Amino acid sequence: MGEEQPIVVSVGQFRAEKNHRLQIQAFSLLDKERHADVRLVLIGSCRDERDHRRLEKLRQYAATLGIEDRVEFREGVPFDELKSWLGRASIGLHTMRLEHFGIGIVEMMAAGLITIAHNSGGPQADIVSEPGRNGFLATTAEEYAEKMDAVLRRRDDIEYCSNIQERARTSVQRFSEEAFDISFYAAFGPLIQPLLAGS
Repeated sequence: MGEEQPIVVSVGQFRAEKNHRLQIQAFSLLDKERHADVRLVLIGSCRDERDHRRLEKLRQYAATLGIEDRVEFREGVPFDELKSWLGRASIGLHTMRLEHFGIGIVEMMAAGLITIAHNSGGPQADIVSEPGRNGFLATTAEEYAEKMDAVLRRRDDIEYCSNIQERARTSVQRFSEEAFDISFYAAFGPLIQPLLAGS
């Protein structure tokens, strides 16, 4: 994984539907001896007091599972810090079921994280378009843990990791501003050109 550190990162508001609890549960299933140096970092924001209570319950859940020393919660981080985490981490997690699209997944893949997303909705249909080649899909805690374990076991295999990272970066170029501009012009150019010519 190059210079990346053994960090699994999640980016998303601390809302119920983001299902951070599943991430913590999956992380707790990793072999603690084999992956003793791996940390889970959950980055997000709280909209209101309900979200703050949810965040506190997540902290308690990590403690109940005995992994509180390996799970870090980062609330409301500035953009530069977010970029720093994305640049240092090696795996990205996303567990929301039936996410409509999943811009956070796109950002993780573009940053070079090997991403494991929920096997449903937009992530499954549009973003992780080549499971096993440009990212991974999972549903249960066991499946997430299995995928994390598989990637972490091969983290010293530079070619394996680089190939996934490069395919992920290439695949998410479909969602770039440049790609949008080209598609927009292809669709609307024929309609706009006559108007511009007449002005």
